[in-house]
Amino acid sequence: NGVSAGSATITVSQTSGTTHLAATDVTYTATIEPIPITITYNANGGSISTSSKTIYSSSTTYGELVEPTYHIPGYVFDGWYTSQTGGTKVTSSTTYVNGTSSTTLYARYIATASNLSNLSTLQTTPYGRVYSGANVDNYVKFNCDGTTCEQWRILGVYGDKLKIVRATPIASQTYNNSDSDGNVWGGSRLEQYLNQDTDGGYYYSLNTDAKAMIAAGSWDVGACGYNIAAAAAYTCATTTSTYSSVTYTTPLTNKKVGLIATYEYLYAAENDGTCWTQSGDAYDGRGGLTDCKSKDWLFSTLTRSGFSVAWTLSPDSDNTRYALYVFGVGYVHTYPVNLALDASPVVYLKSGVTITGGNGQSGSNAYTLSYSGS
Repeated sequence: NGVSAGSATITVSQTSGTTHLAATDVTYTATIEPIPITITYNANGGSISTSSKTIYSSSTTYGELVEPTYHIPGYVFDGWYTSQTGGTKVTSSTTYVNGTSSTTLYARYIATASNLSNLSTLQTTPYGRVYSGANVDNYVKFNCDGTTCEQWRILGVYGDKLKIVRATPIASQTYNNSDSDGNVWGGSRLEQYLNQDTDGGYYYSLNTDAKAMIAAGSWDVGACGYNIAAAAAYTCATTTSTYSSVTYTTPLTNKKVGLIATYEYLYAAENDGTCWTQSGDAYDGRGGLTDCKSKDWLFSTLTRSGFSVAWTLSPDSDNTRYALYVFGVGYVHTYPVNLALDASPVVYLKSGVTITGGNGQSGSNAYTLSYSGS
Protein backbone atom coordinates (compact mmCIF):
# COMPACT_ATOMS: atom_id res chain seq x y z
CA ASN A 1 0.00 0.00 0.00
CA GLY A 2 1.24 3.47 -0.82
CA VAL A 3 3.77 2.15 -3.35
CA SER A 4 3.60 3.68 -6.79
CA ALA A 5 4.65 2.10 -10.07
CA GLY A 6 8.28 2.58 -10.95
CA SER A 7 11.70 1.41 -9.65
CA ALA A 8 13.01 1.12 -6.10
CA THR A 9 16.56 0.39 -4.89
CA ILE A 10 17.09 -1.87 -1.84
CA THR A 11 20.54 -2.17 -0.26
CA VAL A 12 21.40 -5.04 2.14
CA SER A 13 24.35 -4.12 4.40
CA GLN A 14 26.64 -6.19 6.61
CA THR A 15 26.00 -5.42 10.29
CA SER A 16 28.30 -6.32 13.15
CA GLY A 17 27.27 -9.47 15.00
CA THR A 18 25.22 -11.00 12.20
CA THR A 19 25.99 -14.18 10.36
CA HIS A 20 25.22 -15.72 6.99
CA LEU A 21 25.47 -12.40 5.17
CA ALA A 22 27.50 -11.49 2.17
CA ALA A 23 30.92 -10.13 2.77
CA THR A 24 29.93 -6.86 1.18
CA ASP A 25 26.80 -4.82 0.80
CA VAL A 26 24.37 -6.10 -1.88
CA THR A 27 22.08 -3.77 -3.84
CA TYR A 28 18.79 -4.99 -5.40
CA THR A 29 16.52 -3.09 -7.80
CA ALA A 30 12.79 -3.87 -7.63
CA THR A 31 10.47 -2.81 -10.49
CA ILE A 32 6.82 -2.26 -9.62
CA GLU A 33 4.59 -2.52 -12.73
CA PRO A 34 1.38 -0.43 -12.95
CA ILE A 35 -1.85 -2.42 -12.79
CA PRO A 36 -4.04 -2.27 -15.94
CA ILE A 37 -7.61 -1.06 -15.39
CA THR A 38 -10.34 -1.66 -17.97
CA ILE A 39 -12.94 1.03 -18.65
CA THR A 40 -15.87 -0.46 -20.58
CA TYR A 41 -18.12 1.74 -22.72
CA ASN A 42 -21.88 1.13 -22.75
CA ALA A 43 -23.09 3.13 -25.78
CA ASN A 44 -26.68 2.92 -24.49
CA GLY A 45 -28.34 2.88 -27.91
CA GLY A 46 -25.60 4.55 -29.91
CA SER A 47 -22.50 2.94 -31.40
CA ILE A 48 -18.80 3.50 -30.80
CA SER A 49 -15.55 2.60 -32.50
CA THR A 50 -14.24 0.64 -29.51
CA SER A 51 -15.90 -1.16 -26.60
CA SER A 52 -13.31 -0.34 -23.94
CA LYS A 53 -10.06 1.39 -23.07
CA THR A 54 -7.27 0.64 -20.64
CA ILE A 55 -5.76 2.98 -18.10
CA TYR A 56 -3.23 2.08 -15.42
CA SER A 57 -2.99 2.38 -11.69
CA SER A 58 -0.43 5.09 -12.26
CA SER A 59 -3.10 7.23 -13.97
CA THR A 60 -4.93 9.92 -12.06
CA THR A 61 -7.69 10.71 -14.60
CA TYR A 62 -9.89 8.88 -17.11
CA GLY A 63 -7.91 10.29 -20.03
CA GLU A 64 -9.32 10.62 -23.53
CA LEU A 65 -12.83 9.16 -23.93
CA VAL A 66 -14.44 8.20 -27.23
CA GLU A 67 -17.71 9.72 -28.42
CA PRO A 68 -20.51 7.69 -30.00
CA THR A 69 -20.37 7.94 -33.78
CA TYR A 70 -24.14 7.51 -34.17
CA HIS A 71 -26.60 9.65 -32.31
CA ILE A 72 -30.11 8.46 -31.56
CA PRO A 73 -32.44 10.35 -33.95
CA GLY A 74 -33.69 13.51 -32.28
CA TYR A 75 -30.97 13.41 -29.62
CA VAL A 76 -27.35 14.44 -29.20
CA PHE A 77 -24.63 12.90 -27.05
CA ASP A 78 -24.57 14.45 -23.57
CA GLY A 79 -21.59 12.62 -22.08
CA TRP A 80 -20.36 9.58 -20.14
CA TYR A 81 -21.79 8.73 -16.72
CA THR A 82 -20.78 6.26 -14.02
CA SER A 83 -24.20 4.58 -13.94
CA GLN A 84 -27.20 4.00 -16.18
CA THR A 85 -29.27 6.45 -14.13
CA GLY A 86 -28.00 8.97 -11.63
CA GLY A 87 -24.28 8.66 -11.13
CA THR A 88 -21.64 11.21 -12.00
CA LYS A 89 -20.75 12.70 -15.37
CA VAL A 90 -17.08 12.16 -16.21
CA THR A 91 -14.73 13.73 -18.74
CA SER A 92 -11.15 13.10 -19.77
CA SER A 93 -9.93 15.25 -16.85
CA THR A 94 -12.12 13.66 -14.18
CA THR A 95 -10.12 12.03 -11.38
CA TYR A 96 -10.34 8.23 -11.40
CA VAL A 97 -11.46 7.24 -7.90
CA ASN A 98 -12.01 3.47 -8.21
CA GLY A 99 -8.48 2.46 -7.29
CA THR A 100 -7.43 -0.59 -9.32
CA SER A 101 -11.00 -1.74 -9.99
CA SER A 102 -12.36 -1.70 -13.54
CA THR A 103 -15.52 0.26 -14.29
CA THR A 104 -18.23 0.81 -16.90
CA LEU A 105 -19.25 4.19 -18.32
CA TYR A 106 -22.74 4.77 -19.76
CA ALA A 107 -23.49 7.12 -22.65
CA ARG A 108 -26.41 9.49 -22.24
CA TYR A 109 -28.26 11.57 -24.79
CA ILE A 110 -30.42 14.65 -24.53
CA ALA A 111 -33.33 15.65 -26.73
CA THR A 112 -32.55 18.32 -29.30
CA ALA A 113 -34.86 21.07 -30.42
CA SER A 114 -35.83 18.86 -33.35
CA ASN A 115 -37.53 16.52 -30.86
CA LEU A 116 -40.72 18.58 -30.92
CA SER A 117 -43.84 17.60 -29.02
CA ASN A 118 -45.86 17.83 -32.26
CA LEU A 119 -43.19 16.36 -34.55
CA SER A 120 -45.68 13.83 -35.95
CA THR A 121 -47.73 16.64 -37.53
CA LEU A 122 -44.88 17.79 -39.78
CA GLN A 123 -45.01 17.05 -43.50
CA THR A 124 -42.19 15.39 -45.42
CA THR A 125 -40.59 17.38 -48.27
CA PRO A 126 -37.43 16.85 -50.37
CA TYR A 127 -35.40 18.92 -47.89
CA GLY A 128 -36.84 18.14 -44.46
CA ARG A 129 -39.94 17.79 -42.34
CA VAL A 130 -41.87 21.05 -42.28
CA TYR A 131 -44.88 22.73 -40.77
CA SER A 132 -47.61 23.21 -43.36
CA GLY A 133 -51.14 24.56 -43.16
CA ALA A 134 -52.80 27.74 -41.95
CA ASN A 135 -52.76 27.08 -38.22
CA VAL A 136 -49.70 25.37 -36.81
CA ASP A 137 -48.17 25.43 -33.35
CA ASN A 138 -44.61 26.34 -34.27
CA TYR A 139 -43.91 29.48 -32.24
CA VAL A 140 -40.62 29.71 -30.39
CA LYS A 141 -39.06 32.34 -28.12
CA PHE A 142 -35.73 33.56 -29.44
CA ASN A 143 -33.27 36.42 -28.96
CA CYS A 144 -34.45 36.96 -25.40
CA ASP A 145 -33.43 39.94 -23.29
CA GLY A 146 -34.21 38.88 -19.75
CA THR A 147 -37.89 37.93 -19.75
CA THR A 148 -38.60 39.71 -23.04
CA CYS A 149 -38.28 37.50 -26.13
CA GLU A 150 -38.94 37.86 -29.82
CA GLN A 151 -41.48 35.53 -31.40
CA TRP A 152 -40.03 33.33 -34.14
CA ARG A 153 -41.59 30.38 -35.96
CA ILE A 154 -40.17 27.00 -36.84
CA LEU A 155 -39.99 26.24 -40.55
CA GLY A 156 -39.15 22.61 -39.88
CA VAL A 157 -36.52 20.03 -39.06
CA TYR A 158 -33.63 20.00 -41.52
CA GLY A 159 -31.47 16.99 -40.73
CA ASP A 160 -30.66 17.37 -37.02
CA LYS A 161 -31.28 21.13 -36.96
CA LEU A 162 -34.26 23.41 -36.66
CA LYS A 163 -34.67 26.27 -39.08
CA ILE A 164 -36.61 29.25 -37.74
CA VAL A 165 -37.95 32.51 -39.17
CA ARG A 166 -38.66 35.76 -37.34
CA ALA A 167 -42.43 36.08 -36.86
CA THR A 168 -42.43 39.78 -37.78
CA PRO A 169 -40.31 41.39 -40.51
CA ILE A 170 -37.49 43.80 -39.77
CA ALA A 171 -37.41 47.24 -41.38
CA SER A 172 -37.69 47.30 -45.16
CA GLN A 173 -34.46 46.48 -46.97
CA THR A 174 -33.16 46.59 -50.52
CA TYR A 175 -31.89 43.28 -51.91
CA ASN A 176 -28.92 45.05 -53.50
CA ASN A 177 -27.56 48.58 -53.70
CA SER A 178 -28.54 49.12 -57.33
CA ASP A 179 -30.13 47.03 -60.04
CA SER A 180 -26.81 46.91 -61.88
CA ASP A 181 -25.32 45.02 -58.90
CA GLY A 182 -27.38 42.03 -59.92
CA ASN A 183 -29.42 39.46 -58.03
CA VAL A 184 -26.87 36.90 -56.81
CA TRP A 185 -27.71 36.40 -53.13
CA GLY A 186 -24.18 35.73 -51.88
CA GLY A 187 -22.50 39.12 -51.47
CA SER A 188 -25.70 41.10 -52.02
CA ARG A 189 -26.34 44.11 -49.81
CA LEU A 190 -29.09 42.31 -47.89
CA GLU A 191 -27.08 39.12 -47.38
CA GLN A 192 -24.14 41.12 -46.05
CA TYR A 193 -26.34 43.22 -43.77
CA LEU A 194 -28.01 40.16 -42.25
CA ASN A 195 -24.66 38.51 -41.51
CA GLN A 196 -22.70 41.60 -40.48
CA ASP A 197 -21.26 41.18 -36.97
CA THR A 198 -20.19 44.78 -36.52
CA ASP A 199 -22.18 47.79 -35.41
CA GLY A 200 -25.09 48.39 -37.78
CA GLY A 201 -25.43 44.77 -38.92
CA TYR A 202 -28.41 42.54 -38.13
CA TYR A 203 -26.39 39.64 -36.71
CA TYR A 204 -24.53 42.11 -34.51
CA SER A 205 -27.86 43.21 -33.00
CA LEU A 206 -28.66 39.72 -31.68
CA ASN A 207 -27.82 38.96 -28.08
CA THR A 208 -25.03 36.63 -27.01
CA ASP A 209 -27.27 33.68 -26.12
CA ALA A 210 -29.06 33.82 -29.47
CA LYS A 211 -25.78 33.93 -31.38
CA ALA A 212 -24.53 30.89 -29.47
CA MET A 213 -27.53 28.88 -30.69
CA ILE A 214 -27.13 29.75 -34.37
CA ALA A 215 -25.40 27.31 -36.72
CA ALA A 216 -23.75 28.31 -39.98
CA GLY A 217 -26.17 26.97 -42.57
CA SER A 218 -26.46 25.87 -46.17
CA TRP A 219 -28.66 28.16 -48.25
CA ASP A 220 -30.32 27.18 -51.53
CA VAL A 221 -29.75 30.23 -53.71
CA GLY A 222 -30.24 28.96 -57.25
CA ALA A 223 -32.21 31.20 -59.60
CA CYS A 224 -35.90 30.38 -60.17
CA GLY A 225 -38.98 31.59 -61.98
CA TYR A 226 -42.04 32.85 -60.13
CA ASN A 227 -44.61 30.80 -62.04
CA ILE A 228 -43.69 27.30 -60.88
CA ALA A 229 -44.91 24.95 -58.16
CA ALA A 230 -43.13 23.80 -55.01
CA ALA A 231 -41.18 20.80 -56.36
CA ALA A 232 -39.89 22.74 -59.38
CA ALA A 233 -38.98 25.68 -57.15
CA TYR A 234 -36.94 23.35 -54.97
CA THR A 235 -35.17 21.88 -58.00
CA CYS A 236 -34.09 25.21 -59.42
CA ALA A 237 -33.06 26.58 -56.01
CA THR A 238 -30.74 23.61 -55.50
CA THR A 239 -29.30 23.62 -59.04
CA THR A 240 -26.33 25.76 -60.13
CA SER A 241 -27.24 27.56 -63.36
CA THR A 242 -26.10 30.40 -65.61
CA TYR A 243 -28.27 33.16 -67.06
CA SER A 244 -27.04 36.14 -69.08
CA SER A 245 -23.44 35.23 -68.20
CA VAL A 246 -24.26 35.26 -64.47
CA THR A 247 -23.67 31.98 -62.63
CA TYR A 248 -25.88 31.20 -59.65
CA THR A 249 -23.83 28.80 -57.55
CA THR A 250 -25.78 26.89 -54.93
CA PRO A 251 -25.73 26.18 -52.08
CA LEU A 252 -24.19 29.13 -50.30
CA THR A 253 -22.56 27.77 -47.13
CA ASN A 254 -21.21 29.05 -43.84
CA LYS A 255 -23.66 31.94 -43.55
CA LYS A 256 -25.58 32.36 -40.32
CA VAL A 257 -28.57 34.44 -41.42
CA GLY A 258 -30.65 34.34 -44.57
CA LEU A 259 -34.23 34.53 -45.81
CA ILE A 260 -36.64 31.84 -46.87
CA ALA A 261 -36.28 30.31 -50.32
CA THR A 262 -39.39 30.52 -52.49
CA TYR A 263 -40.01 26.79 -52.24
CA GLU A 264 -40.25 27.07 -48.44
CA TYR A 265 -43.17 29.47 -48.81
CA LEU A 266 -44.88 27.14 -51.25
CA TYR A 267 -44.40 24.02 -49.11
CA ALA A 268 -45.73 25.84 -46.03
CA ALA A 269 -49.22 25.65 -47.52
CA GLU A 270 -51.46 22.78 -46.53
CA ASN A 271 -50.60 19.49 -48.21
CA ASP A 272 -54.13 19.10 -49.55
CA GLY A 273 -53.32 17.55 -52.91
CA THR A 274 -53.62 20.90 -54.65
CA CYS A 275 -51.45 23.68 -53.22
CA TRP A 276 -48.12 21.89 -53.48
CA THR A 277 -48.73 21.43 -57.21
CA GLN A 278 -50.11 24.92 -57.83
CA SER A 279 -47.94 27.63 -59.38
CA GLY A 280 -46.58 30.24 -56.96
CA ASP A 281 -47.95 33.12 -59.03
CA ALA A 282 -51.47 31.77 -58.42
CA TYR A 283 -51.24 31.21 -54.65
CA ASP A 284 -53.80 33.98 -54.15
CA GLY A 285 -56.43 31.82 -55.90
CA ARG A 286 -56.68 33.83 -59.10
CA GLY A 287 -58.43 32.31 -62.08
CA GLY A 288 -60.68 30.19 -59.90
CA LEU A 289 -57.77 28.19 -58.45
CA THR A 290 -57.35 27.29 -54.79
CA ASP A 291 -56.62 30.18 -52.45
CA CYS A 292 -53.42 28.59 -51.12
CA LYS A 293 -52.24 31.67 -49.22
CA SER A 294 -55.13 31.21 -46.78
CA LYS A 295 -53.78 27.69 -46.11
CA ASP A 296 -50.19 28.87 -45.65
CA TRP A 297 -48.94 29.96 -42.20
CA LEU A 298 -45.92 31.70 -43.75
CA PHE A 299 -48.15 34.15 -45.58
CA SER A 300 -49.13 36.01 -42.41
CA THR A 301 -45.57 35.73 -41.08
CA LEU A 302 -43.89 37.26 -44.12
CA THR A 303 -46.42 39.95 -44.92
CA ARG A 304 -47.99 42.63 -42.81
CA SER A 305 -51.46 44.14 -43.19
CA GLY A 306 -52.47 45.69 -46.47
CA PHE A 307 -50.34 45.15 -49.54
CA SER A 308 -47.00 44.75 -47.80
CA VAL A 309 -44.50 42.55 -49.61
CA ALA A 310 -41.53 40.46 -48.46
CA TRP A 311 -38.28 39.29 -50.05
CA THR A 312 -37.22 35.72 -50.48
CA LEU A 313 -33.53 35.04 -51.11
CA SER A 314 -34.33 33.45 -54.51
CA PRO A 315 -32.95 35.31 -57.56
CA ASP A 316 -35.15 35.65 -60.64
CA SER A 317 -33.99 33.32 -63.41
CA ASP A 318 -35.34 35.61 -66.16
CA ASN A 319 -33.84 38.96 -65.20
CA THR A 320 -30.61 39.63 -63.30
CA ARG A 321 -32.04 42.89 -61.91
CA TYR A 322 -34.92 41.15 -60.11
CA ALA A 323 -35.43 38.73 -57.22
CA LEU A 324 -38.51 36.83 -56.06
CA TYR A 325 -40.85 38.10 -53.36
CA VAL A 326 -44.20 37.27 -51.75
CA PHE A 327 -46.79 39.92 -52.53
CA GLY A 328 -49.28 41.08 -49.91
CA VAL A 329 -52.15 39.25 -51.56
CA GLY A 330 -50.27 35.96 -51.43
CA TYR A 331 -48.71 35.21 -54.79
CA VAL A 332 -45.03 35.00 -55.78
CA HIS A 333 -43.58 37.44 -58.29
CA THR A 334 -40.44 39.42 -59.12
CA TYR A 335 -39.25 42.82 -57.90
CA PRO A 336 -36.30 45.13 -58.67
CA VAL A 337 -33.38 44.42 -56.31
CA ASN A 338 -32.72 48.12 -55.67
CA LEU A 339 -36.15 48.75 -54.14
CA ALA A 340 -36.99 48.10 -50.48
CA LEU A 341 -39.28 45.36 -49.21
CA ASP A 342 -39.87 43.72 -45.84
CA ALA A 343 -37.38 41.04 -44.79
CA SER A 344 -37.90 38.23 -42.26
CA PRO A 345 -34.55 36.82 -41.04
CA VAL A 346 -34.06 33.05 -40.99
CA VAL A 347 -31.47 31.03 -39.04
CA TYR A 348 -30.52 27.41 -38.41
CA LEU A 349 -30.22 26.32 -34.78
CA LYS A 350 -27.37 24.09 -33.64
CA SER A 351 -28.25 20.44 -33.09
CA GLY A 352 -27.45 20.76 -29.39
CA VAL A 353 -30.20 23.32 -28.79
CA THR A 354 -32.87 21.78 -26.56
CA ILE A 355 -36.51 22.59 -25.93
CA THR A 356 -37.08 23.24 -22.25
CA GLY A 357 -40.74 24.26 -22.20
CA GLY A 358 -43.81 25.45 -24.09
CA ASN A 359 -46.05 23.74 -26.60
CA GLY A 360 -45.50 25.82 -29.72
CA GLN A 361 -48.54 28.03 -29.35
CA SER A 362 -48.13 31.79 -29.66
CA GLY A 363 -47.39 34.10 -26.77
CA SER A 364 -46.34 32.68 -23.41
CA ASN A 365 -46.84 29.09 -24.59
CA ALA A 366 -44.20 29.33 -27.33
CA TYR A 367 -41.38 26.81 -27.16
CA THR A 368 -38.46 27.88 -24.98
CA LEU A 369 -34.90 26.97 -25.90
CA SER A 370 -31.68 26.24 -24.07
CA TYR A 371 -28.11 25.62 -25.17
CA SER A 372 -25.13 24.74 -23.01
CA GLY A 373 -22.54 24.23 -25.75
CA SER A 374 -20.12 26.67 -27.29
